[in-house]
Amino acid sequence: MESAHDPEKVVAELKTMLREVVAGSLKFEPERKRHTERAALALTVVCLDKVSGNANLKDLFVRVTEQGEIHYVEDFEDGTYVDLFELREYKPVRIASAAKKEAEAAGTEQLQTGRKYLYTVGRTNKLFGGMPADVINTCIRGEGGGPKLFPAF
Repeated sequence: MESAHDPEKVVAELKTMLREVVAGSLKFEPERKRHTERAALALTVVCLDKVSGNANLKDLFVRVTEQGEIHYVEDFEDGTYVDLFELREYKPVRIASAAKKEAEAAGTEQLQTGRKYLYTVGRTNKLFGGMPADVINTCIRGEGGGPKLFPAF
């Protein structure tokens, strides 16, 4: 390749295409993160920046098996979809005492202000994009046009 062909750009594009093809076959080091719906139960997930090699996707996560393989939702569509999560800092929108009473009544763990939890963003079969919005916009849409949320548990 000559400099006119921009070899650095071409090699970067080839790496991205290769990652897309082999992502389902790779094993990743799983992390345990808590979800807002069930804070007492930690999910095994991997950050999308590890899957895609794109540091911009560091706050997006997908579920993986205990062995580190991407967990595809088998009984949904063609079996190539995954649940997408975003890691965000918890900021309560309700009065703390009301949230505490609700958590006690439901027998769940109370979320702690300032701690980071996973939030369900949607379900997608596209794990690659330049920015988080590129990946989030590939999620299945509901009737109102926003991402359709599927139960994480």
